[in-house]
Amino acid sequence: RLTVDISEEAMGAWLRRNDIADDPMYTLASARLEGDDSLHAIENAVYDHPAVLDDFEADIVVTTARYMFVPAELADDADLCVMAFSTVFGDTSAEDVMTDTVGEYAVLYMAVPGLRQFLARTFAGSRVACHATTLLSHWQRVAKAGLCLFADIRGGYADMALFRDGHLIASSRRRCQDTADAAYYMLNTSRAASEDITPQQVAVYVTGAAEAVEAVRGMIGEYVGEMAAVPMPAEEDAPPADVICSYRNNRQP
Repeated sequence: RLTVDISEEAMGAWLRRNDIADDPMYTLASARLEGDDSLHAIENAVYDHPAVLDDFEADIVVTTARYMFVPAELADDADLCVMAFSTVFGDTSAEDVMTDTVGEYAVLYMAVPGLRQFLARTFAGSRVACHATTLLSHWQRVAKAGLCLFADIRGGYADMALFRDGHLIASSRRRCQDTADAAYYMLNTSRAASEDITPQQVAVYVTGAAEAVEAVRGMIGEYVGEMAAVPMPAEEDAPPADVICSYRNNRQP
């Protein structure tokens, strides 16, 4: 299985055999994107690694902060989705807005103009999803009763989601200059459930770069109800959305 992660800043790709349960992810490509034309940089990064274009079963993960939610029953109304997305993120072409479904919500998202068409041409037949959709689906499955805050901290960003009894309340991706920013955003997100919520009522689950996780644990660990690692399919040095995709539905020989 091929997993490709594409954002405005980087492209990464991994391969793993899914007929061997404990087979690891092998890095196929890793590139930082340069220049002002993000789409052109993404195209170059893909074409500079031709092995990515081989005939693999593939998941394409679009990592972006530009995502939002609408009720799932409204996802078929393309005009409404584009209007809603444009209201939040500025005028956006209908051809650029992508849609996933997670639980009771549709996730509307876009990384860079033209990416949707490029993916359709270049990775025809592949599964394409926003990184947030993949994270939220996994986090929702492992969320316990009560208030659960999940966070992944890496690469200068914090991805977060708050659940109450397994129902999504809030989700966002925030740029963080340091771990103090991540700690602040995590505690602030926990207030999305109610202004009366205290950190002691929230169980916090964190993944990410080891140093960042330990730093955040030191800042907020004594103030929250519980703090633990997020259950993951495997320990890999890759973003969690890509790990989840790579290990999905392992086939037995």
